[in-house]
Amino acid sequence: MFLFGDTRFRKAPLVVLIGISVIYSIRSLQRELQRSKPAPDPVPQSYSWIGNHWIPENGIPTYGARDMTAVFRKHNTLWLGDSTARQDFATLHAIVSAAPSHVSLSALRAKIDVNKEGLDDPCGRDLSDAHVRGVLAEDPKDFVCWEVPGSEEGRGKFDVWQKGRCARDLVDVVELERNETAAYASMLREYDVVVVAIGTWDVIGEWEEARCPADVAEDYERTLTALRSLRRVASPQLTVFWKTHGPWLWEKRQRTDALNDRIRRWFRRESPEYMHLIDFGKVILPRSLNDSRIEGDLRPHWGVEARTLFAQMLTHAVITND
Repeated sequence: MFLFGDTRFRKAPLVVLIGISVIYSIRSLQRELQRSKPAPDPVPQSYSWIGNHWIPENGIPTYGARDMTAVFRKHNTLWLGDSTARQDFATLHAIVSAAPSHVSLSALRAKIDVNKEGLDDPCGRDLSDAHVRGVLAEDPKDFVCWEVPGSEEGRGKFDVWQKGRCARDLVDVVELERNETAAYASMLREYDVVVVAIGTWDVIGEWEEARCPADVAEDYERTLTALRSLRRVASPQLTVFWKTHGPWLWEKRQRTDALNDRIRRWFRRESPEYMHLIDFGKVILPRSLNDSRIEGDLRPHWGVEARTLFAQMLTHAVITND
């Protein structure tokens, strides 16, 4: 029988509070330990290196030009990002446009700087939507529209839009909820694959020409905002592939690693439908810095072997998703 004067029960509330506090502390510690662990690759692809030659591991096939052409003929693909996106785009287009048994080095290098200095390859496609025409008129050289040869009508679009250098610029493209006119919505409906390659300039934001704020916390938040915005437009009709970038400045290695790990954790935590991470930054890391770097035409850019690696990784991701 319980008696109000029984001291055995006076301590019960205190015991309960202590128990709740201990459980909360343990769970907080577990969460902190979880955050401190390296995040696994949501879509793992493993490669090793011999010199500048990449080698797929764990049963990943090596895709040739014929394979890549067959894949991208079936899709309408839009690349979004900075100059690294443009160079990846041009490299893969060179592969799907060449004879399947031979893709020359000159072809892989020929158009990586398309429209960089001026409008030398204007888009001749009929862009029927007035909003899209208006958006692209802001700077038409930032938009390149090509096709995969041999595609059926309505398939095989292969385009790139260099919408700024920073994650905040990417948000403008996909944050349709903030724009009642949905200027970009009809444009995105033209595609079923979107490839995002951005982050290089966010990491080195204090450079004047980069125009990206240098604050680390803001850098992370901008990137997460871009991911959340892309998630809003991803659907069964539109699959998004996000490429992590590799470091190119030793002094920014830690910040690059931190940003990439935030992205990995977001994908692991959210498991977003119709979005996939291609962890190029992890695979290219051994060939990113100092004498080991596969150098491109500029310091932030990559050489042919690195760009063909991403063509391989993207092809595998699209095939896996199909």
